[in-house]
Order: sequence, then structure tokens, then C-alpha cells
Amino acid sequence: MLYIRIILLFVFTSLSAILIAQVRIKEVLIEGRENPLGLNTLEPTFSWKLESEKNNVSQIAYRIRVYEDQKFNRENLKWDSKWVNSSKSLFVKYAGSSLIAAKSYYVEIQVRDSNRKVSKNNSSRFHTGLLDPSDWSNAKWITLEKLPDSLINPLPLS
Repeated sequence: MLYIRIILLFVFTSLSAILIAQVRIKEVLIEGRENPLGLNTLEPTFSWKLESEKNNVSQIAYRIRVYEDQKFNRENLKWDSKWVNSSKSLFVKYAGSSLIAAKSYYVEIQVRDSNRKVSKNNSSRFHTGLLDPSDWSNAKWITLEKLPDSLINPLPLS
């Protein structure tokens, strides 16, 4: 009798998991690339793909958060889109406070599906590039060092 209860419990648990299958965020793109380095904009766009094992499950809302560190601390939150009731998942534009050049940012995207289940992506990140000439102020060109003629040996030393 105990074995039958265990089997029935397993079957019902499996069926309920299938029936309430939620949407998963499969791929997050920032400016069309995955975890890009050196973005040439301070207002990036976010896109994501969704997948579900069940038919007729769709996104009904999304939320994007951008953080200044990968610990996702509230005090390092740069932008929170709040929940937006929309099925849009392509080219959602950043609308937070100004980003800084040559800095890494970390993105968390949450999606609410038509079954009211919430999914979120694993951390994505991006790094802004050097966009203004002043960003290059401490840069030095890599050049060939000119040696005095006295240090140049035209003959091989073999």
C-alpha cells in the first residue's frame, strides 16, 4: 500500500509540474550580443528569447534591472524598469540614470507568463566602451621603441 501511495504521489507531482510549466528565458542579448564588451552606447537595448515545454504559454509582462555589481545589491541598482505589462522582448531600451564609460554592469531580466508564473534569467553583463575623447586622456599609443644606432647589431650573434 505504501508503494502505491509513493508511485501515485510521484505521478501527480510530475503531471502538475508539466501542467504549470513556465516560460524560461533562454538567451539574453544586449545590443544584439551576448555579454558584450566595449558597447558604443550608453543606452543599450535588451532582447531575450523564451521557451516553454507547454503550448500557448506567452509572456505578459517583463522587468529589467541593471546593477553596478554582480551581487545584485539594492544599493547598487542603477535601473529598475518595474513591471511592464507587455509581450515585448526585443530591443527594450535602457531608460535609467546615466551609465559611465569603461564600466561593467550586470542585468537581471524577469518575465511573467500567461499562467502568472515568474521566471528570471541567470546573470547577464555588459561593459561600456570609451565613447568620448576625454575617456582616452590617459591612454598612450603602443609604438616601436627607437633604439640608438650604437645598440643595434646588424649581424646575427649565432
